[in-house]
This record gives sequence, C-alpha cells and structure tokens, in this order.
Amino acid sequence: MGETENESELFEKFLQFEEKHSVYDVRVEGVPIWERVRRQVYSEIISGDEGSNGEGNHGFDITQAAKGIWLWGKNFVHKNSYFSGKHDYLSWGHQRRKLQDDGLWWDIYFDPIYEEVDLDRIHLEVAHWTDHLTPAKTRNLRYIDMPVYTGTIARELFASRYPIDAATLRSLESALKNEFDTQIELSTMVRQKLVQRKVRKPLYRLLLRRIQPAVVIIIVSYHRETFIEVCKEMNIPVVELQHGVIHSRHLEYSYSGDRPKLTFPDYLFVFGDYWKDAVEYPIPDENIYSVGYPYFEAQSEQYSARESTDQVVFISQPQIGDQLSQFAVEFEESSDLPVIYKLHPHEYDDWGEKYPHLEQSRVQVVCDEPQLYEILAESTVQVGVDSTVLYEGLNFDLDTYIFENVDIYLSQLVQTEYAEAVSTVEDLSRKIHSSNADKHDVNQFFRKNAIQNMEDALSDVVDRDENVSLD
Repeated sequence: MGETENESELFEKFLQFEEKHSVYDVRVEGVPIWERVRRQVYSEIISGDEGSNGEGNHGFDITQAAKGIWLWGKNFVHKNSYFSGKHDYLSWGHQRRKLQDDGLWWDIYFDPIYEEVDLDRIHLEVAHWTDHLTPAKTRNLRYIDMPVYTGTIARELFASRYPIDAATLRSLESALKNEFDTQIELSTMVRQKLVQRKVRKPLYRLLLRRIQPAVVIIIVSYHRETFIEVCKEMNIPVVELQHGVIHSRHLEYSYSGDRPKLTFPDYLFVFGDYWKDAVEYPIPDENIYSVGYPYFEAQSEQYSARESTDQVVFISQPQIGDQLSQFAVEFEESSDLPVIYKLHPHEYDDWGEKYPHLEQSRVQVVCDEPQLYEILAESTVQVGVDSTVLYEGLNFDLDTYIFENVDIYLSQLVQTEYAEAVSTVEDLSRKIHSSNADKHDVNQFFRKNAIQNMEDALSDVVDRDENVSLD
C-alpha cells in the first residue's frame, strides 16, 4: 500500500501539532527538550505502541546489560579516551565497522580519509551493540564506552525517580492522546534524557578538555545531542559526515519552517549536491558542503569494469524485510531472471528465523560475500525502499524500482523520477521487460574527488571559524 493518504496526513498532522503547541519553546530544567525526543514521539505515533518509555519496548535483557557493564568497566583500563593527549581533530566514528579484504574492520566513513589525509586526530568509538569489531583498521583509536554507558546505567537506575516539573509535559501528553489516540509517556522519556544528560555532560567536558580539539567530526549526530551541546559551550565547531539517506521525514535532519535544533552540528558534509536541498536543515545553507563519499568512490572504481548480467538484486532493510523478502520470493518463482536478496547487516544473524520463506526458496541470499558493490556492478535491476544502497546502485546504472507495499513513506527517488514504484510481481516483471529507462545524471548523488573535497571543506571550516586554531 506504500505511502497512503492517511500516512501523509498523519505526518502533516504531526507538523501541525508541533506548531499548534509551540513544542520547541518547551524547556525542562532549561533544556529545549522536544528536539531530543521528537523522533521517538513520532515513531510511537506511527507504531501505535501504548505506553512506551521512549527507549523501545524490548524489555530488560540481563545478558546485554551484563555485557554493557563489562565494557563500561573494561574501558577504564583499555583504550580509555581520557588518557589521550592533545589533538587538532577529534572524530567520533561509526561503531558498525565493515570487514575488508585485508582482514581488518574498517570505519568506512573515516578510514578512507585517514589513508589519504594527514590529520592530527584521535578517533573515538562506542561499542557496536555490546562489542567492538576487531582487529580495527583505525589507528589512534580509543573507546568512549565509559561516559556513554555511565549515562545509560544512571538512566536505568534513577530516571523513574528523577524529579521534574511535569505539568507542561502532562499537558502535551494529553494533547498527543487526544490528537493521535496513542498514550505516550512523554514525562518518562524526558526524565531519561535529562538523567543521561546530567551524567554525561561533565564527563564529555572533561574529555574535551583533555584532548582540546580544534574541530570535532562525527557520524550520526542524533543520540549525540549532549556531546554536541558541550562542544558548542566550549566553542568547538562540530562537523557531521552524512552516513545515509536524508529525506523529508527523517526527523533528525528535516526541520522545516522556523523549527530549530540547537544541538545540531555546526556543519554538515553531504555526499553530493542532491542532498543539499533534500530537506530544510536547521543550519544555514552555507554551512552545508557537498564533498562526496570516499569509500563508495573507491569501491565503485574497483568494480566499475565488471560486466553486468540480467540479474535482479533486492536491497533489504530490517523494518521492511518481511514484506520485501516475500515479494522477492514471489518474483523469483514467476521469473526466469536470477534473483539476489542482499541482507542488511542487522539481519545477518537471524534472517533464517525471521524469513523462513527465503531459506526455503531458490533466491540467493547474501550477507557479506560476495561484496555489495560486486553485486551491484554485475546486476541490471535493483528493488528496494529507501536504502542508501539504491542511490549507489544508480551510479552503477541499475534500473531502480521502489517496492511500495510497505507502511512507510514513498521514496523520493520516485518523486524525482530516478525510480519507478511497483506494487505487484506482475507490475515489476512488466516494467523490467519493457524498460527503456532514461539514464539520469547521477553524479549529483556522490560528488567526485571526495578526498580532496573533504580536505578543502575542512580547511574552509578552519578558516571560517574564529575559534579554531590549529597548532
């Protein structure tokens, strides 16, 4: 059913709710709290979960908790970031590393830059779930589990008893219930955020005083609001590197009209010009740089000479995997084309259990091998919903189809006519066999010469910011 009118109306209704109730003016303990809970609130409205605590309804997992406490204690003596000296750049990387042919786990957003650009930097990382992926490619790597997990532990122990003036929040809870028919425990969410902030903030400040970075570079700014807040208080500019698709309903980036996000990074480095206008960001246009994607540029050059065959690749994501995988099986059963189902990393461990129909089919299911870009280079058609991989596939000249029978928004690739929507196997088969798709200029998705562009953009940030001084 794709993006139904009701879903469109619900999103618009949410934006109207924000304006009607002046939610960005609501402060608790002086903190503009809505920007820290906005995405969680909307997710609960969409899911219809009753009485969620804002951290997901997964229950307390004693095994996971024990692993987290172990990492927290271990970080006091192992790769403790507080034992670091002074560096010009502090990078907070992505914990979901990718294993490369050299046998090392790469941070695919930062390591290609470090390979080419000489930066006096320290690289920080929090655990991936409850572990660190090793051996890591990254040099000068330190872990930041201790301050992050200290906040998490405090949240679990003290948030329920944390005293706040909740009168305004109760009013918003009532309004949310009336307008969206969903009971959202906004007061609980806010208590959790405030406890985490109260504990993490002095720890982050101490860390930054130890390292004294001139510039901070991060991946995934959301969930890092308190860290960014401290950086701003210490006049340290924060740069975020784009890590995925940005669209109008990505509520951590899309702030239309006068909506502010005070804890948004000062600068955003996006993959290409296309993304500069994808949404209204809460920072000035001149603070958004089109730089490219170094890892993808290197990978696409490596596989660009591969010959393609009439092969269809489905690009999975956890939130739509059940429906998309069933669609892939149905298509394979009715088609004479080979079908590959490329899993998302979060689906690797339990895909057989979650998608038994896939395991019983003739669809080729792929985790890490063969490599993603090898698959894209050797295919002619890709089917998915809103993965970054779809944009990468366009750079390999794949005909692209968006499966619209899922309960999320309709991809902007359809809206901009880079892809076509499909809802049935017959629809997909017909469009594939009659395809005479025009090839678009896809260079705007990923700007070329990414390393040089990145280096130039960082230099410009240093020149522009009066508080930055590199030794």
